Amino acid sequence: MITSVGEAEIGNIELVKADDEVFIKVSGTIEIEVSGFMDKHDYYRAMEAGLNVSVDDADWNDHVMAVSTYVDTEFEVRLFYSSESKDIAGCEISLPQEIEDDWPYK
Repeated sequence: MITSVGEAEIGNIELVKADDEVFIKVSGTIEIEVSGFMDKHDYYRAMEAGLNVSVDDADWNDHVMAVSTYVDTEFEVRLFYSSESKDIAGCEISLPQEIEDDWPYK
């Protein structure tokens, strides 16, 4: 679960005009805090491997603890601007699949 959003850094901005719309693509990186649950034995292995994981509740139950960490991840925002109405006609925001797929301690 994403629990907070930190600083963002814009890496690239692209503008493309097509008919009466302008497509704006902004990409970069953003720092997010993710939290979830981790088996206690996996936590100690992660610490030995040098991973930066904070314990939020060490006694969640006998086998699992609540943990969190900060991750820098890429993002992309696509805006569709209508030149005719002078308004945003739509937008899409995407984060990489790694947030959903690689963070097993949700």
